[in-house]
Amino acid sequence: MEKRERIYKFNVVRQQYNGVQFRSRLEARWAVWFDVMGIPYVYEPEGVVLWRGGVYLPDFYLPRHHGGVYCEVKPDSFTEDEKKKCRMLCRVTQRPVIMLDGAPEPIIYPCYLWDATIAPSGDIYETDVVLHAACTHTERRFYSGCGEADRWNVGTMATDRALDAYRTALGAFSGESGHAE
Repeated sequence: MEKRERIYKFNVVRQQYNGVQFRSRLEARWAVWFDVMGIPYVYEPEGVVLWRGGVYLPDFYLPRHHGGVYCEVKPDSFTEDEKKKCRMLCRVTQRPVIMLDGAPEPIIYPCYLWDATIAPSGDIYETDVVLHAACTHTERRFYSGCGEADRWNVGTMATDRALDAYRTALGAFSGESGHAE
C-alpha cells in the first residue's frame, strides 16, 4: 500500500507588516514576535540551491543568533518532505534550521544542526530549541538540548519580554485594518 501525505488546501492571507509584504499572516506574526524580542531578521533571504532539490527560499534568516539561523514557518506539523528540505538547507548552508510550526507560543521547537565537532562526517542532527529563555535576548542564542522535556511544558522558562512578544504576535492583525495593532 502506497503511503501518502495529507495535503491540506486553505486560503493563505498575505499580510503587510512593517513595510514588508509577507506571504502569510502566520509569517507576519513571527516577524512581530522577532521584532518585540529585538531579534533582527531577514525575510525571505536569497534562495539556496539544495542538492538535487532545486532552489529553496527560506522564510527567515536571523543573522545575530548562533552565527546565523534559518527559520521555516508552517501552519501545522512539518511533513516528511518539508523536514527533508530543512535538513538539506542545514547541510548546504551549515547553519541551524528551526522549524516553527504554528503561531508563536512558549513551547519547544524542533531544529536541525550541523556541527563538524559533533558530526565529523558533515551530517546533521536533530535537537530542540526554546526561543523564549533569557539567553535569547542576553546572549543572542537559543536554549537547546531540552532532552525529554514535554514540548508544551517549558513555558516557565519564558521571560516577561517573551510572554509580551507572544501576546503581541498572536493579537496582531486581528482587526480589519490588516496591520499590527
